[in-house]
Amino acid sequence: MSEKQLQELLDSTKEIARSLGSISESLGEIAGTLGDMSLCVDHIPPNPYCPEGRSIFRIGGHVDTENY
Repeated sequence: MSEKQLQELLDSTKEIARSLGSISESLGEIAGTLGDMSLCVDHIPPNPYCPEGRSIFRIGGHVDTENY
């Protein structure tokens, strides 16, 4: 393998590493958001009218969409 090919391979590897770092940061942010949202999920236990129970998503209070 020539020196030029090795340098191109090294450059490509560095770019992949940067991209993976960015993806990792984004996934961390998503995980934090989903963790916060899990506080809004509740479960209604089984009852005679709904033998399997239900999962619900509760929203209350102010929801800021940051759309100004």
